[in-house]
Amino acid sequence: MILVLNAGSSSLKIEVFDKALGSLVSGRVTNLGTKGELRLGEMSKEVVTRDHAQALEFMLAAMA
Repeated sequence: MILVLNAGSSSLKIEVFDKALGSLVSGRVTNLGTKGELRLGEMSKEVVTRDHAQALEFMLAAMA
């Protein structure tokens, strides 16, 4: 598996690919540092994050 991260100034986006580069799941956390949204595949929920590290923790927990 390949995990790709895109860390913007106020968001974190991820995509996970298989060995053949087929997309397995994608997601994002928006509005870091305030009330934002965690979206992973079809799932969406409101979250409050401090920073990119916490946003990544939320996404990894949602994938587990």
